[in-house]
Amino acid sequence: MAKRMMKNFELWKKRVEFSEENFIHSSRHHGWHRFVDYFNGIYRPHIGVDIPVTKINKVYSFVQTAKASLYFRDPKITVNAERPDAILAAILKEEIINYTWRKKKIKRQTKKCIGEAKTVGFSYMKVGFDADFSVNEIAGEVQETVTREDVWAIHIPYENILYDFASREPLHDSRWVIHWFLKPTNYLKERYNRDDIKATSFVNRHFHGKRRHQSFHSKLQATDSEMTKVYEIWDKDSRGRYLMCDGCEGWLEQPIIAKDKEFIGPLKMEGFPIVMLRYTDLIGDTFDNYPIGEVEAMEEQILEKIKIRSMMTNHIKRFSRQVVVQKGLFDEAAIDQYTKGQDGEVIEVNEPPADKIWSPSYPNLQTDIYAIENRNDVDMDEISGQPAFERGGQTQTKSRTLGELKQIGAGSQNRQNEQKDITEDFCEEIATKLLQIMKDKFDMKKTVRITGRQPQQIMEILKAKNLGKGGFITFSKEDIIGEEDVSVKMGSSIPLNTEGMLAALTEILRFGHAIGLAPGTVASAAVGSNILRMLGIEEIEQAYQKDVERLLAPKKPSPKEVADLNKSKAGTENTVVDTELKKNRIQKGQLDLVGKMVGNRQDLENLQNPKEPAKK
Repeated sequence: MAKRMMKNFELWKKRVEFSEENFIHSSRHHGWHRFVDYFNGIYRPHIGVDIPVTKINKVYSFVQTAKASLYFRDPKITVNAERPDAILAAILKEEIINYTWRKKKIKRQTKKCIGEAKTVGFSYMKVGFDADFSVNEIAGEVQETVTREDVWAIHIPYENILYDFASREPLHDSRWVIHWFLKPTNYLKERYNRDDIKATSFVNRHFHGKRRHQSFHSKLQATDSEMTKVYEIWDKDSRGRYLMCDGCEGWLEQPIIAKDKEFIGPLKMEGFPIVMLRYTDLIGDTFDNYPIGEVEAMEEQILEKIKIRSMMTNHIKRFSRQVVVQKGLFDEAAIDQYTKGQDGEVIEVNEPPADKIWSPSYPNLQTDIYAIENRNDVDMDEISGQPAFERGGQTQTKSRTLGELKQIGAGSQNRQNEQKDITEDFCEEIATKLLQIMKDKFDMKKTVRITGRQPQQIMEILKAKNLGKGGFITFSKEDIIGEEDVSVKMGSSIPLNTEGMLAALTEILRFGHAIGLAPGTVASAAVGSNILRMLGIEEIEQAYQKDVERLLAPKKPSPKEVADLNKSKAGTENTVVDTELKKNRIQKGQLDLVGKMVGNRQDLENLQNPKEPAKK
């Protein structure tokens, strides 16, 4: 068994080494570190020109706009039962997962993933479970008790994940995934009681193409700066989880291998506890199996934009930077003062310069450069799918009409809708894995706050089951067992600004009569309340609410109406009595008629069959 484990360790050690080398080559080929620099405004090392560079941070505006348009608020996650007996569990899980998403601030982690995926082309989210135990000795037996347990979902940087180099649909068809991270060397030695763990990395040192300030390293003590790279391996083939680190031979801890048909612990999920976000699929025979990013696709246009603008600025600066002067007219101090060009500077000369100093004249800036810049901007908009007006800029149009801008916006909307769908699928996968962990791991009762979105009849069911009380839901693992279908409500994570909401409400009022929306109803009052709330006119809104309450409140009848009602009621009662009397008379007449008919029939029979007179 030991030989087999060592052989397995050597196999994974080679896989890790090859995967890291492959990642470094891919990083240089694609230029991921350059794209991160562009987002942070670092262009000069990559621009390739000798003139001063005018930074136009198109990458920053592109990424920030994409984040705002794709994910603005917490999504509405829905859980649908696959069997009738799992309906209650689905209701609970829907409330639980939406509450967990808000409570754990998963929105913040998801935005990090979107920003990174838009910058380099892909990003990752990892889900997991933590539990705290207390150890007590009861009746001579040592028992562990769960004191706290919870799930989590965090963003993992793109360079910290390695996956199967044969995968073509990462991570869905990947056979294995490796998550590596740095841990203090001393911590690992104490945690795993091993002295063979060596420091292989240092804080603020260069690694994976990142430029770190090494001068900071000298300010840290050795125990603080020494780090060791740890590799967490998730393998589908062996259904196991392995842990190894740089600089040591053998596993850090005993591998966790599934003992049944299903994975155990986090391995029980479908796939891995790591979810990949990417907006581009692999097409054809590529250099590697990493997706291409949008910044990579338009990198040339971004750099050309900066070069053109730098040339314009440099052309203007030439008039105040270059001068021809007679030799010996200025001494070195005067030349230094003139070169600096500081305001208020006084330069002394022995004699007036007259024609002994002059500035060369340059031709005007070629007008073609503006057309080239505009063409470059059009190319960049087509590649990115973001018109300039979506980023807060001005869009060049032919007719300068709102109709043309709407057509441009409609064209970009198709690209955005596809990426919104990808983002929602990403959230669905995270929510599904979190629910799987909850069903498998939650051993103690949990309580979540009810948001009030559930219909009243559902809340009554929860109260009847003794699950929902006082605005909270208390549940255990048994209450949420069952198969479900998790989905994200379309468009629930994207922004809906005030203008959009007002436009939607206006359309409701416009076509309200066609769907039965009549004045004086609760529905029409709700529409009016939302409109006034968005307009922000509190005085009118408060007055409107009072009018609505008075309009929809049940009215008390006036004395005359009460009298008329009593009179009508008495008349109705008399009518009922008269009706009963008439009914009785009719029934009596029917009985008399039947009696006469019976008598007539008897007389007829006597005539037809006369009886013989009795003999004396």
